[in-house]
Amino acid sequence: MNTETHKKYNKSEKGRIRSRKYENRSEIIEKRRKYDESRKESRKQYFREYQKEYRKRADVQEYQKEYRERLEVKKRRKKYDKSPEEKERRKNRLAERRRDDHIYRLNKNMTGAIWKSLKHKKNGRHWEAVIGYTVNDLISHLEKQFKDGMNWDNYGEWHIDHIIPKSIHKDFNECWSLSNLQPLWAIENQKKSNLLINLDDKGPNKGMLF
Repeated sequence: MNTETHKKYNKSEKGRIRSRKYENRSEIIEKRRKYDESRKESRKQYFREYQKEYRKRADVQEYQKEYRERLEVKKRRKKYDKSPEEKERRKNRLAERRRDDHIYRLNKNMTGAIWKSLKHKKNGRHWEAVIGYTVNDLISHLEKQFKDGMNWDNYGEWHIDHIIPKSIHKDFNECWSLSNLQPLWAIENQKKSNLLINLDDKGPNKGMLF
């Protein structure tokens, strides 16, 4: 296109429309960027839900099972799991999940506590099966007793306390029953240690350690 033709094109209606499009290009790009940013979380949520449903499909589960059983896959996975990068990634991921997911953290803490209480003889059973209530039962029980300021975001600043301490209790099931568990601020729990609080004393010694 020569110069004269180019000038004529720019003065034409089609040329002016195209020119305006280019002038507004940066504005259009910015609008698109904001639109994409606003949809980022919803897209992530959509793909998470899609993947969750996809993995539930019987044919997908069967394929994944067969794939994991392949010898070369097992060797590659074993080598990858032992790599420093994967160990560090796994460590960070679990730390992040413990920080952000109070149900996961509570599950892990209860698993370790029950395992220790049974002197390492949990025999592969989930702690819920061992003591007869679920993590949701425990959460509901504790939340009913929350003191001002307690919430799951500051779990760690308060502990799950045995009203009658484990060192005193003779019966495992009674020791770990919901009625023997309460949320207690960490500093109060440390002061209490393995002492028994006299909850029944109505006199001046009520709440004293003995």
